Amino acid sequence: MKRFFAILMVLLLSLSLNSVSAVEVNEDELTWGLVAIGAPGAWEYTLGLQDIIVAVIDSGLDYTHPEFAGRVWNNTDEVLNGIDDDGNGYVDDIRGWNFFDDNNDVMDRLPSSHGTHVSGTIAAALDGVGVAGVAPNVTIMPLKVFGTDDEGGAVGLGDAIRYAVDNGANIISMSLGGPGVSSDMTIAVRDAWDAGLLLVAANGNEGARTVSFPAGFDEVVAVSAVNPDLSIADFSNTGSGTEIAAPGVDVNSSVRQGSNLRPFLWVNDTEYDANWMAFAASASDPVSGELEYIGLGRSSDVAGKNLTGKIALIQRGEITFKSKVGNATSVGAIGAIIFNNQPGNFFGTLQQPASIPAVSISQSDGQGLLNLLNQNQTLNGTIWSEPIDYAFLSGTSMATPHVSGVAALIWSLNTSLSNDEVRTILDRSTTDMGAAGRDSRYGFGFLNASRAMEVTLDNELPDISYDVKTDWNEEFERFDLTVEFTATDAIGVYSVGVSLTNSSGTTVPGPTAVGNRGTAYSGSLKMSFSASLGNVTVNLHVEDLRGNVRSVDVPTVATVPLPSTVSGTTNSTSEETGGNPVSLPMAVPLTAGLTLAVLVIRKRRS
Repeated sequence: MKRFFAILMVLLLSLSLNSVSAVEVNEDELTWGLVAIGAPGAWEYTLGLQDIIVAVIDSGLDYTHPEFAGRVWNNTDEVLNGIDDDGNGYVDDIRGWNFFDDNNDVMDRLPSSHGTHVSGTIAAALDGVGVAGVAPNVTIMPLKVFGTDDEGGAVGLGDAIRYAVDNGANIISMSLGGPGVSSDMTIAVRDAWDAGLLLVAANGNEGARTVSFPAGFDEVVAVSAVNPDLSIADFSNTGSGTEIAAPGVDVNSSVRQGSNLRPFLWVNDTEYDANWMAFAASASDPVSGELEYIGLGRSSDVAGKNLTGKIALIQRGEITFKSKVGNATSVGAIGAIIFNNQPGNFFGTLQQPASIPAVSISQSDGQGLLNLLNQNQTLNGTIWSEPIDYAFLSGTSMATPHVSGVAALIWSLNTSLSNDEVRTILDRSTTDMGAAGRDSRYGFGFLNASRAMEVTLDNELPDISYDVKTDWNEEFERFDLTVEFTATDAIGVYSVGVSLTNSSGTTVPGPTAVGNRGTAYSGSLKMSFSASLGNVTVNLHVEDLRGNVRSVDVPTVATVPLPSTVSGTTNSTSEETGGNPVSLPMAVPLTAGLTLAVLVIRKRRS
């Protein structure tokens, strides 16, 4: 039986080969996001394997788009004959399933081509045309849960997740979300993780300090969005559940063929650099008219005006683009030009289809035109458009597929990895930003594709040099056991920890210090105990970013009043990275009636 679950889609149309020796890259294919995450460096290792399948649960896919030629999932066990040949409960599901309409039509018909845009960010071909995806050679499995309404909710999300599990997907990418949680979705997410899939989802676009669902589940990698300057986008949800930050503003990617428009704007004899407003009317036949300035385009700004046959020049700000263009249309305008209220241009959306063409221009160009009008010069504008197959969109929806693509590259480089191992590599290979360590805005940090490849291939154990001291503290009548260490790893150190085992074989875990993921990490770990322990063994363990662990057992004597000092090394000591320690008290029982007080000393970020 078909399950229905309504969830508000996170969609923000613009707010304002395992080894590859030589990759030919047309720079025109490189979006700012690909450059920022270091995708070209990652492509030196792999472009992705076609056997890695990314299920994109969204509005469908324009599977005829050249960017996906030969890389749309094909159900080879199914034949187009009106029969459920493979017995999976879905008739003729040769390339996925449409859970919204309960049929096999997965073509993307959403006005924004949201699903096609997301899929392009993951896997658009590296072919010298259009744009490239993060993992250009992997396979996309389109699973449709949205209809043709940008404001509509998702249908069948739980079933779509189950379909991805049952049909061999490795990764589920969900650029959607909302505040609601159903038991069906909860179970589907948990079962997908338990089945070995990696799930990635968008934080949400409300600017809230709470991560939406399904990103809010522990089993899902939650993604926030950043601007080109790598600051967190003002619309991006954040919160303690945030795991990774990725490019999410003005992201160029594929859309349904011919569904977007390339603008052309001439004023008198000068051509201006313009962006097409999403949902503006097309202008295959040029629209020409005299320019008239109507301020911010408010109702009060157009009251009493007659713009019949004219093109409205409007300043950005205060009200929506939809309202500005609608007000201009109401007084007869045949076109609209909106100029920015801050430096540079922008990509904007009218939210629903408009009856006139509209473009955006930069603040400087708009002010220049306004100055000419104020000098009583007559300006005649001409707007026209040509259909194109690509568009700039913004949102955590656009950040999510960047992460899904890097996960696909990791798995392509080592297909034996578990979903937990892929997730660990994703998290630890990020570039730490914001507050030191994991924070509510960037999570573990900003996505780093090239570093993820290095971490994936790291099979070497980290090294540690150490000095273990036990001292009787007469003032507090306790033993203080201090481990001073320097850990090194060619790729990066993640953590250093200590535990202690007494003569009876009882082991007590001690503190763990998490470093700044540099190649060298120095600091101290301290354990305090209130009585003589005699012969004990201190276990030191250092873990690198890949999860490789080196352990060292250090026999130590802790008896009154004879302190001992044991020093050793597994390799040469690397240069200390600097920084001051911070202490955090803890309490851990050693044996019955004996308490072990533990002090964790962590290195501050330098």
